[in-house]
Amino acid sequence: MKSDVAYENARAVENIIGFRFHDITILIEALQASGSAMTAIGTRTFQDGNKRLALQGDVVLKFIVVSRWYPTEQSREAATNLVNQIGANANLAVVGNRLGLGQFVSRSGGERVVGLKTMSATVEAIIGAAFNDGSWPGAATVMISMGLIDAEL
Repeated sequence: MKSDVAYENARAVENIIGFRFHDITILIEALQASGSAMTAIGTRTFQDGNKRLALQGDVVLKFIVVSRWYPTEQSREAATNLVNQIGANANLAVVGNRLGLGQFVSRSGGERVVGLKTMSATVEAIIGAAFNDGSWPGAATVMISMGLIDAEL
């Protein structure tokens, strides 16, 4: 993927997720599936696509869900169920597909469609990118905009 297309795709995704990045290159990284030909943009390098951001985004998602659960005084089982439901790969892939993110994901050469694992990793990576760029409020804003959590507690 040429860098001008990568920037255009990232700007389109910003509009979809309702969050403007200070450093757009981290969102470009989030849109690189494992095996993507792009491994760097500007001074940012990423040898394994969006996998590192996806790992971080997974943890951030869980933290935000549990932080919003805590004041409710619901059981720990309820928290676990929420985390498992919201953070499930199948749910994240449905959300990513509903938002049309697949068209912006840079895949390895032979892939024509974005599979469940790639899409769920991309959604997690976008959350991780928003956290890196906008801390907890940025990540929560993106999760609300994606429909993963409600704006109200």
